[in-house]
Amino acid sequence: MSVYKQEATKGVPMEHIYIPLHAIPEGEVENDETSTRINPLSFLTPGAKTVVLGDPGSGKSTLLKFLSLSAKQDNRLPILVTLRLYADELKSRTNLALIDYIQENVQGHFNLKSADESFFEYYLESGQAILFFDGLDELPTPQFKKFVRDQIRTLITINPLNTIIVTSRI
Repeated sequence: MSVYKQEATKGVPMEHIYIPLHAIPEGEVENDETSTRINPLSFLTPGAKTVVLGDPGSGKSTLLKFLSLSAKQDNRLPILVTLRLYADELKSRTNLALIDYIQENVQGHFNLKSADESFFEYYLESGQAILFFDGLDELPTPQFKKFVRDQIRTLITINPLNTIIVTSRI
């Protein structure tokens, strides 16, 4: 499509460009037609904890973006965290808590100054958040991986009712 045509300025809804995927549970064979196939929308079940593993370029990040858009159909708060960016911030602020990073990101990127600590506490403590953590494998060092895993574990332990989805390469 030419960028000079009027129709090039129109947006395309995600559901028109996203190709629905099916996930295969751990231990199942991908090429086996009898293997169980799971609709990834089931990962959004309240309280579900899911790890999505895949090869580079297999669509893990795109899946999380699609799921975060799909999650808007209920009253829960979708929170998408690119872990590599969190790790970049940790390089200069070594003790930055994950929840503080999320709050600062939302306030800064979306200009939502009202998204303060009590805003996030409400959604997290009531189990009304969906936390998407993308790229656990993309953290630069084993120390970063351990720190970030501990931060995620703490957040999940303190707020166990929320839906959590983490992506990583195999």
